[in-house]
Amino acid sequence: MNKRLLFAVALILAVVFIIVPSANFSQLWEPTVTSKFILFMVLVQVALLILLLDFSAGTDRKIIIILPDILLGLLIIYVVLSRYLFQTNDGFSIRFYELFGVYILYLLIRSSYKKSLIFFLIFSTVIGANIQIIIGNLQLYGFLESNNSFAKLTGSFFNSGPFSGYLAAIFPVSCYILKNKNKLIFVNGSLGHAQSRFISSFFNLNLWFNVFGTLILIPALKSRACDLAVFFCLIVLFKGELSRSILKILGYTKFSKIAIILIVFIALVATLIFTVTSKQGSSNGRSFILQNTVQIIKDHPLKGIGFDRFKGEYMRYQASYFKKNPGSPNADYADNVYYAFNEPLQFIAENGVIGGIVILILIWSVFKIRGTGEIFQISLIGILSISIFSLFSYSSEILPIKIFGSTWQL
Repeated sequence: MNKRLLFAVALILAVVFIIVPSANFSQLWEPTVTSKFILFMVLVQVALLILLLDFSAGTDRKIIIILPDILLGLLIIYVVLSRYLFQTNDGFSIRFYELFGVYILYLLIRSSYKKSLIFFLIFSTVIGANIQIIIGNLQLYGFLESNNSFAKLTGSFFNSGPFSGYLAAIFPVSCYILKNKNKLIFVNGSLGHAQSRFISSFFNLNLWFNVFGTLILIPALKSRACDLAVFFCLIVLFKGELSRSILKILGYTKFSKIAIILIVFIALVATLIFTVTSKQGSSNGRSFILQNTVQIIKDHPLKGIGFDRFKGEYMRYQASYFKKNPGSPNADYADNVYYAFNEPLQFIAENGVIGGIVILILIWSVFKIRGTGEIFQISLIGILSISIFSLFSYSSEILPIKIFGSTWQL
């Protein structure tokens, strides 16, 4: 790619990663969602236009297509067919168009692939998260109003859930880079002209700010999904250090290795139990939602109910449940439900077993041809955090999280 065009694309993508999470134009309907969507789609289309101009100029650059790229494309095609051909009803859906935008973003990064660009975008993501940390602290101490009357901390999101999920996705990445910075290429100056001590210090300062800023906000956010994601990722990141510390105390014996496994297992189980029981009412409500979601899957096992139709279908199932069980104690947990609070189950409910199989093959292909470089390792810890958060929340509804996920590369 022409160097000027590459610089233009990189600059636009940096704006996507830094600015889009903070977009919140109050004049728009549901400003925390539509603002991010409109700005994101405009920027992605401009970057795509620049890329097409480069192709039209007869570039000799080759793009290597790997199996996960093809499977992602097939998943997009299946979602389109499910939405417009297999199902009877469809309507405007921001989430549907975001899916295309994120896939285009992924392809833009793949087509412009350079390690320096990926590292640049990862740092842009950290900077974007740090802006949200600053906004969160201003809300915490009363200098800014939140976007939800029931939550003091929302950042530039509509409530504390998406805000906590976004921070939880970026936090382990910052931890990984700080832990392994002596092994990473960009520390040695491969990120453009970032060989000066000033730029290196700027990167390190942002990483430390992200780590401590997230840890400070986590207790105030009161998000169990965020707590679990951060806790599990820290265990994965520092499992070697934890093991060595325990071995020093217990001695290097066979019993010590078993003890380490037991300690980690007990800690994880205790964390899960505490998370579930700390907000019993909320947990019972989530359990009721999952119960109805499973029923949706039973009734539509093969093709599902259609992409982004969960919001409408769930309320029908909830009403049907109470019609059959008029005296049920679950009436205390009935609500206007938009999400299943479990991404795998919601995905299968919407896209059926067929969509689930495509996802499983995609995951298999990733680990079949997994990379060993720094980019893959950094992406993997971020995706792990998103995946854990997704088991208890709705990450597919949060555009900045999906934007960050597009940086994954083998």
